[in-house]
Amino acid sequence: MPNALYLLLAATAAAAPYKCDVEHAFGATATYARRATLTVDPDRANHNKLKFAPDSLPLVGANATAFADLAKADGVYRIRVRREGARAWASASIRACDLAASNYEEDLSVALDARGDVVALAYRNARLEGCDAGAPGEDAALTSSASPALDAVAQVIPVQAKVARPPSGFGSVLPRDGGARP
Repeated sequence: MPNALYLLLAATAAAAPYKCDVEHAFGATATYARRATLTVDPDRANHNKLKFAPDSLPLVGANATAFADLAKADGVYRIRVRREGARAWASASIRACDLAASNYEEDLSVALDARGDVVALAYRNARLEGCDAGAPGEDAALTSSASPALDAVAQVIPVQAKVARPPSGFGSVLPRDGGARP
């Protein structure tokens, strides 16, 4: 098979949409439970690259009770994501109180690696101030949205290579330390 065809097949396979398992837990020590599926489509524009299905979780019955107890205790709601079949999870947590104050709208930032795999999650709607720890209303539901985290360069350090040997004719002019200067 020609090399160009291998490259085409590899590029097509890498760019295909894939599904991720999404689990959640009501508390720092609570057991995770299945929540949804997150579809990642590396070829789509950033605003359409990530999609939860279902994108909401009604807070009724046991979910409502667990969330209300969590908010009263100033506990954290946790979520984690991994590619189907993968072993490593990316996770994030938010104070239940902050999630309630945002009308139960999860706003997640998802970091993707060069292959498009999920490597980190962060809530973008966390707050520092206090909030009301009331119980969810009858029609309350966690609604989830996600967008890719923007690439950020933390620090750029220019590299200057040492000259392996001086230009022709300058060998006897350079100091014995090889020309290093403070």
